[in-house]
Amino acid sequence: MNKAFLTVLKVFLAIVAIIVLFIAYIYSEFQTYEGQMRLIIKGTKVMAAFGDAKSEAMIGEMYLEGMLNVKQNHKKALNLLNKAADKGNMEAQSFLGEAYVMGEAVERDYDEAFKLYMKSAEQGFALAQNALGCMYYDGFGTEKDYKEALVWFEKAAEQETMEAQYNIAWMYFKGEGVDKNYEEALNWFKKSMDNGSVFAQFDINLLYDKKINADKNLKRYEEAANQGDAQAQFYLGYIYTHGIGVEENDTEALKWFEKSADQGNADAQLFMGTLYIFGNGKDVNRDIKRGLKWLTISADQGNAYAEHYMGFMHFLGKGVKQNLKKGFKWFKQSAEGGIVESQKIVGDGYYSGIGIKQDREKAFEWYEKAAKMGNKEATAFLQSHQSSLND
Repeated sequence: MNKAFLTVLKVFLAIVAIIVLFIAYIYSEFQTYEGQMRLIIKGTKVMAAFGDAKSEAMIGEMYLEGMLNVKQNHKKALNLLNKAADKGNMEAQSFLGEAYVMGEAVERDYDEAFKLYMKSAEQGFALAQNALGCMYYDGFGTEKDYKEALVWFEKAAEQETMEAQYNIAWMYFKGEGVDKNYEEALNWFKKSMDNGSVFAQFDINLLYDKKINADKNLKRYEEAANQGDAQAQFYLGYIYTHGIGVEENDTEALKWFEKSADQGNADAQLFMGTLYIFGNGKDVNRDIKRGLKWLTISADQGNAYAEHYMGFMHFLGKGVKQNLKKGFKWFKQSAEGGIVESQKIVGDGYYSGIGIKQDREKAFEWYEKAAKMGNKEATAFLQSHQSSLND
């Protein structure tokens, strides 16, 4: 056996070994949802490296937000998002618009944000259409114009965007750009809730079931809040964050939420958490660490809405290491507390085996609970799997 043949044989066996190891790696990764996500992210990074605009936008957003175990890196995020946006990618244009509104990775610049949102919205990207509506609503980067805001909210709402439906609900509730109409507002709140909005469910409960009434009770809430009543302090914070009968002011809202939260009010703690986690692009900057602290305190008291957002944080790995089992546990607690979107997500988890052992029977049970409350995705799932239900 000559030396050249042995060399070729060694190279061949090394290549075979590498292929076998690669196949084994791919196979092992596909055994779990987390592994599948890692492969998808790696594949998307490769596509982005080859200049695929959609992949650049996806990975850029992950770097910007620091989620799905992709470490936050603003420099990489801006590089990828700008490349994709320059190619006309509507998602990247929208993500960059949000960065300019929030002042994250770049200096806050409403004019630049408005231009980017407009480019994206004109291509039909629903989240950009909703964001553009918010720019007109607040008068950021353009003149304040409720009617134009409504035009863009409606465009996004036609694509079943829960955020836009939620914004339309509040416009009807407060009579901004339209005649005040509580019944029409409720209709839009329900549409938003049916498409997954947790806060639409919260608002229906507070505004229509508990009937908080700022027009009649604002003075009474102020008096009670100043005397240290935690529930009145929460109501006052809620009134200011939504601008019900007063000018919208999240700084003032936070002041009252914090007073209430310090006394143990779980709803106030929830709002403290979500305001800091999401920010508002105005007077409240994102602070994931602080938001997570308040959200945890609220969830530990059994607040079902806070439990939902704890599930969300663990599923996406925002502010915490991604942990699907913990995320599912929080979503299940929230679902048991009656949060409709959590019920749908628990159905997803049981059906696909994400965060919990697969159990199709339990999946259908949770989908049915969510569908009974009007959740569109759960309803569509049950309709498409009708034959399985009849077996």
